[in-house]
Amino acid sequence: MLKTAVYGIEYLKLAAAIEAGENAGTYPDFDTVANVFKVTAIPKDSFSHNDQAPGDNDIEVEDMATLYASIPSDAGSEGFTVQTYDMGENAYKSLMGYTKNGEWNEETVGFQLPNQAVELKTKAFQDFPSRIFQWARMKVKVTKTGTVGKSGFPNFNLEFKKVANVNKEGKEIPGARNKIYTAPDPAPEV
Repeated sequence: MLKTAVYGIEYLKLAAAIEAGENAGTYPDFDTVANVFKVTAIPKDSFSHNDQAPGDNDIEVEDMATLYASIPSDAGSEGFTVQTYDMGENAYKSLMGYTKNGEWNEETVGFQLPNQAVELKTKAFQDFPSRIFQWARMKVKVTKTGTVGKSGFPNFNLEFKKVANVNKEGKEIPGARNKIYTAPDPAPEV
């Protein structure tokens, strides 16, 4: 029997979400799309889920000892947070919208990171297989954290939150999926 736990991060890739046109709501092919940002230098154990359960508004009345009703108040949320020590030129460009001006990297006034499609691949470990997780559309907040000193490195903190994935008609469709990774068969020897 195959074990189903996940272990470690092999890679984390980001690409602009496909939000308009004929292919709205689809997942990009992370191996072929032109503008993929691969998050590198992820600090050990910095990935953490931050899902929020749906909320309820509990209604109580004076003449009953238990709840009169419990009404859903919000849908909850799905997401995660991860850090990266990569604060290189490409990271500033991809995550913060910086542009090159001579030898300087300059901020772009008013830049907002568009919604991102995300692919996460975990590592195989003994009889735990790799698993690939994909999200078609996530809002990403990027902040700089840490200190500049001799006790560690500053980093980018990336906070991901899944948002509704919609097709070209504006109908909500599934926006998250995962599978066990199976390596492609090797090419036959000639």
